[in-house]
Amino acid sequence: MANIGGGLQGALSGVGGFLGGEQNAAGLKAEAEGDFQAATYYADAADISRSNEDIVKSSTAIQEAQLGRKIFQAEGTETAQVAGGNLEGGSAGDLLRQSMQQGALAKGVLQQQGQIEVQSYEQQAVGLQAQEASAIGAGNAALHASEAAATGGVMSLLSGGLSLATMFL
Repeated sequence: MANIGGGLQGALSGVGGFLGGEQNAAGLKAEAEGDFQAATYYADAADISRSNEDIVKSSTAIQEAQLGRKIFQAEGTETAQVAGGNLEGGSAGDLLRQSMQQGALAKGVLQQQGQIEVQSYEQQAVGLQAQEASAIGAGNAALHASEAAATGGVMSLLSGGLSLATMFL
């Protein structure tokens, strides 16, 4: 009689373990799907960041051209004023030289700001790619855990079946 009670208990335990393993596996599969979806979003965000890099590069080039035109106009105006006023000597040359230096400085600052912005988008893209890789890794780990949970459930069911079989031996 003890064999019958032990066999039934083992069988029920095996069925419970199987059902629990299957539910655990289903939950882990859902987690993996969420991780893979997150990875897709991270990849999309990294692509957007890379596009922003290109936009900043183009914008900086346009701003440089506009600034170059303003510098050229300012230097031309000063040259015309110096020539029109029949000014010669050190002060006229100093003014032109200062204008050229200020223009070069403004252009250099603009280039640096553009480069800083490009690098920040690059850093953002690399960080998003790392998050993408992490999400893929988490998804793969969840899939493997899901497979292990399903296998554990099957093993519990087999164990329960063996317990039930011992009732008849």
